[in-house]
This record gives sequence, structure tokens and C-alpha cells, in this order.
Amino acid sequence: MKKKLSFIIVTILLLSSISVYAAAPSSNGIKDQIKDQTQDQIQDQTQDKDQIQSQDKDKTQDKDQIQSQDKDKTQIKDKDQVMDQDQIFKDDGVNMFPLRTVSSALKATLQWDQNSKMTVMIVGGKTIKFKAGENMALVNNKNITMDHPALLKKGRIYISEMAMKDIWGIEVEYVDGRAIMTIVIEKDLVSTIGELGNFKTLESALKAGGLEDTLKGEGPFTLFAPTDAAFAKLSKGTLEDLLKPENKDKLIDILKYHVASGKLLASDVIELDKIEMLNEKDADIEIKGSNVLIDGANISLIDIKTSNGVIHVIDDVMIP
Repeated sequence: MKKKLSFIIVTILLLSSISVYAAAPSSNGIKDQIKDQTQDQIQDQTQDKDQIQSQDKDKTQDKDQIQSQDKDKTQIKDKDQVMDQDQIFKDDGVNMFPLRTVSSALKATLQWDQNSKMTVMIVGGKTIKFKAGENMALVNNKNITMDHPALLKKGRIYISEMAMKDIWGIEVEYVDGRAIMTIVIEKDLVSTIGELGNFKTLESALKAGGLEDTLKGEGPFTLFAPTDAAFAKLSKGTLEDLLKPENKDKLIDILKYHVASGKLLASDVIELDKIEMLNEKDADIEIKGSNVLIDGANISLIDIKTSNGVIHVIDDVMIP
């Protein structure tokens, strides 16, 4: 039997999906469960059912307000960017959106680069460049292929709906002649565990070990994150000793034993016998009844997706 936590998308939020390992009759059964979970992942987390219902009600009220607005206006709501569909045009059947409106929704800086003849958007640590007539965008100087070329119309650059989703995770819903753009900005691994709240010890250890910048980097990484309760299981004085400057190398080795290179979803993990971690040591993967273990630590929550990887929660600290 499996449990899921559901949530509501807001304008800027932590994009996370959490699923719980539950009882299964066999290793094949747990594999089937996890595969099913990862196919229909949803995009955030919440622990308060009443809060979910309240957010649902708020979102319904927002849409009612949107529908009552004059249709010649574009407004930015607290949760969504709303615009009339007549500001969107189709090119070869593809919906094209004005980049200026997208920039406004993302609270981004929009500039014109005279030398490259490109429109430049700066937001969330990303510099994205578009050039009319080209289906390549430069994201932090790396080429990204778009499904449709950027277009210049009446002095404005337009980009496709799919490009918005691929680059920023923007979802578009069409309601009564309006396009409602929901903006989802993923946070990195370190910021995500900070938002989750029950990883304060891990945060402190990453800071002491000087690994924060690494896990904020491009990645991707897979982090097997011990909770505060997991660290509390360590024998008395162990954590305090690890956090001392003279034991920094040992601390780094332990922390790297909780991180793997690449983005390994739960459906990937269960197909492996072992995973090579960043400290170049292998951690064994086992399936025991309803539990999936890595080096003996139970993986309790899976597939918390971040901008630079994925987090799986474990209930013990792994010592290499």
C-alpha cells in the first residue's frame, strides 16, 4: 500500500515530490510500486491537509477574480501571471508568448545586447539569451535547443510555450480566453533541505565540511539525506567530534558517502546493486520486504526533485 502527499503549485515555490515506501510482498512488488510512484510524481509537498484545502479555495477565488477582470488588461496575480490570449499568436500551430510578459512574471531583468543582437534575460542565477529566427537559446552560455525559433513581431521577441516550460518550468492553463502562467522555480539541493526543516544537522555538517557550494553547483547530484533524528542516533560525542576543524577530512569523507554523481530517481536506485558515491566508495543497495536500504540505512522518502538533482531521505547516517 502506498501513500502520497499532494500539494498546490504557487508562483515561486519549492518543487519537490515526496513518496513513501510502504509494504510490498516481494522485491518485485516494491519495484513495481516505486515505478508507479515515479510516473505520476507531482510537484510539491505539504503536511497539513487543512492547508491544502485552504489553498484550493484560494486558487478558486483567484480564478473567479481573474474571470471578472476587463479583458483588455494584463495583470500579475500573487500566484499566477495572467494575460489575454489575444496577446499570444500561433506560428505553425505553436503558441508564442511575448518575452517581456514572461520576464515580468519571473521578475527578471531584460536587456538588449547590441553586439550579439540578442535579447538577454537575467533571473535566478541564469543568463538566457534569445535571437530572433533561431531555435537555440544560450543558458549560462550553454546551447539549449528550443522546439520553435524565437520570433520578432512588432519590435518584440516571442518564444514558444514549450520553451518556457523547458527553461523555467512554466505551465500554462487556458481559462475563458485567458492564459494563466504558473511559474515553478526549483531550488538547489542545499536550499531544498533548508526548506524541508528537519535537516538542520546535515546543513551544519555541509557548512563545516565546506560542501555547500558543491551541492549548490550545476550537478546533477543524488543526495541521500539523513534527518536530524538520524544524526541523533550516533553515539554520544561522535557528531561533536566530526564537526571539529581537526576532523574536517573525516567529516568530508562521510558527507561525500551520502552523495552520488548524476540524478538517480527511486526507479533507478532499485535496479542497482550498489552506487559509487563521491568519496569513490560503493554503497550497497538492498530490498528487504517493504524496505529499500542503502548501506543498511532505510530510504524512507524518495524523489524530492531539485534544480540540480534529487534527494532521498534516509533514517541513519552512513559511515564508510
